[in-house]
Formats: sequence, C-alpha cells, structure tokens
Amino acid sequence: MTTITPQTATDNTPVTGTGASVLSKAAEQKDMFLKLLVAQLKNQDPTSPMDQKDMMAQMAQFTSVEQMTKMVETLDRMSFNTTVSQSVGLIGKSVDYTTGTDIAATVESSSVTGVSMAGGVVKLNLANGTSIDPTSIVRVTS
Repeated sequence: MTTITPQTATDNTPVTGTGASVLSKAAEQKDMFLKLLVAQLKNQDPTSPMDQKDMMAQMAQFTSVEQMTKMVETLDRMSFNTTVSQSVGLIGKSVDYTTGTDIAATVESSSVTGVSMAGGVVKLNLANGTSIDPTSIVRVTS
C-alpha cells in the first residue's frame, strides 16, 4: 500500500491505496488546493493582501503534492516493468502455483510458455492452457 500525506488547506488526511486510486485522490486534492488558492487570491482585500509567508507555504505544499504524485507514477511504472521482466524470465521454466482460495488452496504445476499483458495486468501463460498471476507462484524449477 502506498501512502501520500499532503498537507493542504482543505484536508490533512493521508491519501492511501494502490496505483490509480492514489493518483486519483492526490489529483483531487491538488485540484481542490488550486481552487482554494485562486478563490483566496480573488477575494483578498487589496488594502491588506495575503501575507507572503502564507503564500510561499501554500506553494511549497502544492509542490510537495505534485512531486509525490509524480513519484507514485514512477514507482508504479517501475513495479510494472519489474513484474514484466521477471515474468519473461520465467518462460521455459516449470512453476508450482496455487489455485483456489487461501482456505482451499491447491498447488499445481506447469511450464511457462509466455507472458501476456492486458489493462496493466501481467499474466503468465502456461503449457496446460491456463493463465496465472505471477504472485501465485510458490516454486520455480528449470
């Protein structure tokens, strides 16, 4: 689970989740921050403008949220690329993998014949005709 803790003028709760959900929540908070900042600038008293310290603090917070959002995107891409790379390395290997639920899991064996990717999900194609998630592997042999 990834956690981002932006400290905006609207919400001090951490953004938690995985992948796209974290990015979506962070983007929502970024948009809300910008809307509040623009509203604050529009409605400030011209004879008593916003304190520069407050403005700089808010801009620093905005920059932090932007950098954290980019970092999550980069980590997601790196994680996906690592999964693809490791999965391709399994082609031609025999794997033991679990099927079913945690309570009624069984271990089956087959050899990896290929790797497929659809919608950001990596699946291993096996000689027995099934496709499995790489995380279900419990043993790899040559």
